[in-house]
Amino acid sequence: MITFEEYSKRMREINRMFMDGNPHSCFADYIAEGIVVNYVDNTVSLNDTDDGVVFLENEHLVYRYKNLKVYSLLKRTPLKNEIGKNIDGNPFTHALKKKYGWTFKITQAEINKYVKKFLSACNSLNLHYDIIVSCPSHSDVNKRFMRVLAKRVHADKIIEDYFKKTEKQYILDFGRDFEQIRKDHPDTYEKVEQQIYADIMKMGKYFEAGKMNKKYLKYIKNIVSLSGKYTEKDALELFGGKRVLVLDDVLSSGATVSECVRVIQQYAPTSIDVITLLSKRYKK
Repeated sequence: MITFEEYSKRMREINRMFMDGNPHSCFADYIAEGIVVNYVDNTVSLNDTDDGVVFLENEHLVYRYKNLKVYSLLKRTPLKNEIGKNIDGNPFTHALKKKYGWTFKITQAEINKYVKKFLSACNSLNLHYDIIVSCPSHSDVNKRFMRVLAKRVHADKIIEDYFKKTEKQYILDFGRDFEQIRKDHPDTYEKVEQQIYADIMKMGKYFEAGKMNKKYLKYIKNIVSLSGKYTEKDALELFGGKRVLVLDDVLSSGATVSECVRVIQQYAPTSIDVITLLSKRYKK
């Protein structure tokens, strides 16, 4: 895997070459279908044709992820770095989350357009829910998309503050299940614990499931946390016997949205659907 230092160095080199009007021969390797990457000002935008970004075929947007029915507005786009390794749509994913200096450039009119096209393509999407709940996200673009979506998908109640991201330090202090690690790995538990610790230390202020080895996520407790603004009685009234739509930004490991759904399921909703802004890893 390319390191952040290598990635940053390469981006600076490309920026310089691009500014000189002499793009490197491998520049095309960074072009992903459906998006426009500007290495001068580190912005990513959607292209004008919609090809490759917005699924326009009926039901093409719908897929199963574990036991969840998931709809995605946009799909991840295949993208390779300079040594040919797939870097999973980055800097698209970086831009959505405003990481490493990247930003996602999109107008409100474009957001309205893509949401409208998304809804017209999803014939099986229920257009009425009792409640819409957002997974925790620091992406402004995601929130703008979801607010437009929430206006077009009728719901009696919309909640953006039921969940919150769990801080990395809390996971380090209380969120690792050492007992289960030792049961599952009696001979190598120290090595596993060290690897989990190393993965967590690579994260920023908040725990990021996508930066952790998937096979070790089961040893992390409280991947997302409750905001504390709602009581058990509130939750039962919000979710019990209700049709629930859960909104997420990027489906990486799926751990965040899975945990949000698990918490909601405790209150016996009638149904739960999931919409993400960016799909799971896309394979041609």
